[in-house]
Amino acid sequence: MKILGFREDKASVPSTNKMFDMPLNANAILKDRELIRFEHEQEDLSRIKISLTLKGYHLGRKYSSKLHTFLLLCNEYKVWIILGLIISFVGVLIAILKD
Repeated sequence: MKILGFREDKASVPSTNKMFDMPLNANAILKDRELIRFEHEQEDLSRIKISLTLKGYHLGRKYSSKLHTFLLLCNEYKVWIILGLIISFVGVLIAILKD
């Protein structure tokens, strides 16, 4: 079964437990998109420091508030929102005039 963004090559994912596959895949995808970066700590190679890149920080700030996300969606789909408002207004007028 193919899932968008799911990596099927098990060589890059050392875990055998399926519960850990999703976070590892998500981390790999975010790293490929240059949104986060991994650094091993010098004392212990099993500990990994994860930090945001500048691109990842800006993306996080862009979608950090619900109001800003709603305004982005309205800006992206403004034609459909205006069309929906016009259709609903016409529907209300028809309902009022029927009575």
